[in-house]
Amino acid sequence: MNIPGFTAGVSIEEDQDANSKGDASARHRISVPRFLSEEVGLGDVISRITSAVGVTPCDGCRRRAQTLNSWVSFYPRR
Repeated sequence: MNIPGFTAGVSIEEDQDANSKGDASARHRISVPRFLSEEVGLGDVISRITSAVGVTPCDGCRRRAQTLNSWVSFYPRR
């Protein structure tokens, strides 16, 4: 899978379990070099950024974060 503008040393893997079931909401795992010490979801990343700038999360924000976490996660490159 190619994502425009996202090519600098990043690899994307899709979960085999989700793809074998034919699930339309397959989870993508993106390897990020030297930035992370553990796997983190996209929703968590966005929540941390918005909290850092002073935005208070609501229930909709939490649901959105859970959904984004189930779609995309970032993990450290070994």
